[in-house]
Amino acid sequence: MEPKTRRIGWAAAAVLFAAACWAIGMTAARKGAETERASSIEQSITIKAFAGYSPAVASDWSRLPLWRQYGKLSGIRVEWQTVPASEVADRRNLLLSRSPEAWPDVLYGTQLSPLELVGYGASGALLPLERLIDSWAPHLHALLNRYPDVRRGMTMPDGHIYSLPMLYDPEFGSILTGRKLWLNRSWLEKLGEKPPETTEELYRLLKRFVANDMNGNYKHDEIALLVQDIDALELVLKGAWGLGNRGAEHPYVDVHPKTEGLRFIPASSEYNELLQFMHRLYAEGLLDNRLFAMNENEFLRLIREGNVGAFVGNGPPASLEGEYVAGPALAGPRGDRLFAGVSHPLHRAGAFAITAANRYPEATIAWADHFYSEEGNRLFFLGVENETYRSMPDGTFAYTEAVAEKGDGAAAERMIGRFLVWPRAEYPGIVTKSTFKGAEASVPAQEGAKRLKSSLPAEVWPGFAYTSDENDLMIAYSADIQGYVAEMRDRFVTGEVPLDAWDDYLVSLRRKGLPGYMAIYASAYNRFAMRDAGGERP
Repeated sequence: MEPKTRRIGWAAAAVLFAAACWAIGMTAARKGAETERASSIEQSITIKAFAGYSPAVASDWSRLPLWRQYGKLSGIRVEWQTVPASEVADRRNLLLSRSPEAWPDVLYGTQLSPLELVGYGASGALLPLERLIDSWAPHLHALLNRYPDVRRGMTMPDGHIYSLPMLYDPEFGSILTGRKLWLNRSWLEKLGEKPPETTEELYRLLKRFVANDMNGNYKHDEIALLVQDIDALELVLKGAWGLGNRGAEHPYVDVHPKTEGLRFIPASSEYNELLQFMHRLYAEGLLDNRLFAMNENEFLRLIREGNVGAFVGNGPPASLEGEYVAGPALAGPRGDRLFAGVSHPLHRAGAFAITAANRYPEATIAWADHFYSEEGNRLFFLGVENETYRSMPDGTFAYTEAVAEKGDGAAAERMIGRFLVWPRAEYPGIVTKSTFKGAEASVPAQEGAKRLKSSLPAEVWPGFAYTSDENDLMIAYSADIQGYVAEMRDRFVTGEVPLDAWDDYLVSLRRKGLPGYMAIYASAYNRFAMRDAGGERP
């Protein structure tokens, strides 16, 4: 169905005016007058929101201090329907398969992919938002003007924007660089070593970790390199072979430095060499073999035990913050030194969508826009001043004792999740260094990001979107090709399949449709590049 333009009554218009003026930042006197006007009709607007919550966050959002406080500030009532994040995509699709009368007004943190934004946008289930952003979302509008790359990444091939994004502040280096290589500081000192600068130096250091009794217990039980999954290891190593030169949003495709054409990374000779290196680590016992069956709790437990020489992650547990130092980007056999694991500021494009069932889209988008402002950012990530956080003399912020009880990792996030919804979640807003309290905000993580800065790609792409005609093909190609790549990478690394079978692997990729996959990718890239050059939108 096509979205319809709806008339709104005087009462609703008054609330819209109050909400928009408040979001823009009126003077105190005028703000107070409009708040008083809105308070008498604050029940005039009720928004039904469907949302996914992470395991760290309370499920009943109507009782969370964050939303209760924001309800008072905005004068807008939100009826939350929440489901676990692991189920949210399926439950969302089921909801939208019903008649529009059953739709929620808002999809909040429901993991909408660009493929789904295109599909639901074309069907009329989601409202186009670009004009609403320009008129009713001044804070996001200002960010898009400041970072045009973000607007280009949000814009679908039909020229419309169907969702508000989850953004990373471009100035917040440690959130953009994410998972890094961390090295045990005391083990380095004990061996008289410095952090490795090349892949071969890393290999020799790991050999020394397992050859010496680093923990002093007279046992050979040291873990040289711990990773939670093989994706993390590939992410921090691939740049040493010049791979991943357009950032983390494009793990399979980058630009060949010589031909300047698109390159399918897992079919390149450089990727073959990367697999050989990872296989050597695995075969020689330098890479912990639990990486294929390790959950996060086990991963953090092993690090806390102090028996790990190196690991790949966002940062050390808070209790060991000073025990590990982030390594630099490693140089490879031909001198390539690139950190490919850097994210684009447009972290997730589909964080907040408005359905065609929504009678008050202007008020709804003004409501969401507040979280892109400085005031809204503090509310979202910190809560209510003097209740959940305090302003410190040096200008920083700290959670109160009620929020920041002892513990780190998942335990700390569960404490925060009794008040706020950001831990491990998708949400409309911007993650900034001043208010974010995750591992990436720690001093070691920020210092590590500075070491990586000189090795970041010159150009980082946001995720691409595909046309409706391309969607079905890309879904099919991605399932076959990316699934096969992941399976074969694991088998190559463990030695289950020898790398002598590389040519057969390439033949299988072509049979699974790699030429068609790359043709669609090239179309999406060309649209993106055309917008970059100021060309017309298709």
